[in-house]
Amino acid sequence: TPYLFTNVVDPLAVTGNFQFGAQGSAINNTGEIIGNYADATGTDFGFIDSNGNYTTVSDPSAAQSNSSRQFGTTATGINDTGQVVGIYSNLTGIFGFLDSNGTYTTISDPAAPQSTFALGINNSGDIVGSVYVSNNVIEGFLYSGGTYTNLLDPSASANYGTYAFAINNSGQVLGDYYDGADDVHGFIYNSNGTYTNINDPAAAENASGGGVSGTHAVAFNNAGQVVGYYVDANGAIHGFLYSAGNYTTLDDPSAANGTVAEGINNNGEVVGYYWGADGRSHVFTYSYGVYTDLNGLSINSNIQSVAINDAGQIVSTYYN
Repeated sequence: TPYLFTNVVDPLAVTGNFQFGAQGSAINNTGEIIGNYADATGTDFGFIDSNGNYTTVSDPSAAQSNSSRQFGTTATGINDTGQVVGIYSNLTGIFGFLDSNGTYTTISDPAAPQSTFALGINNSGDIVGSVYVSNNVIEGFLYSGGTYTNLLDPSASANYGTYAFAINNSGQVLGDYYDGADDVHGFIYNSNGTYTNINDPAAAENASGGGVSGTHAVAFNNAGQVVGYYVDANGAIHGFLYSAGNYTTLDDPSAANGTVAEGINNNGEVVGYYWGADGRSHVFTYSYGVYTDLNGLSINSNIQSVAINDAGQIVSTYYN
């Protein structure tokens, strides 16, 4: 399949060491892209790219960076109506926000009002994210109808916690939790209050943990199909697709050093990247058993935040 590649670079961004021109992190089903950039002061801003027209996302309560601290606004999620969620920072802490057509609302979980990270939003306007309730304890949260519900997977260790980062239009929440050995596991929080744990049977777990071994959930669709990656007993990285209780390992045939699945749309099309024998990262799609490499996108650098919408449009970030 031929793909047309378009660079997403906010005109207000600067580039240089430890800065980035634009970081695309999500795309909705109307083709709007959100991402982030830094200006000359090092202050972070979000943006919306709608057919090449850029709108800055900057919470008015965010502070400007200075020589000793970095502040600003980071966009993390967008729904199909163009509502954006993210985080902003100032001298008093880190807060979530909702940007609805230029009107900003602070998202501040009462369990940790100065360390709330809003990370995902669905088409009903329900918001999910994570909060630091103490130095080493993290809980997910669901904000819906003006009410906060904190999420702590029953299998999670009290010392490591639960992270929530996505919500679909069925009201399910996706996240990861860490057990007592610091192994990672995915989970779905269902609308009836129950948890479905995502543990690929081929994933290795070990006593040392370190947040590396286990199963990492990354994204899901409205049907509750989950993609992500796991680490096996030999330390190799494999993508996976979880669907109705069944696990499918995703290893791109051209992969030499691992495969990561990072996005899935409502048609069941998966997007991710793999490391080839050439030492480069390559983006791929997977649909009903068929792997397709994106023509022309081979990056000798880091690829992050690969996402796909229902039209098959893909957004990703690379550093060069």
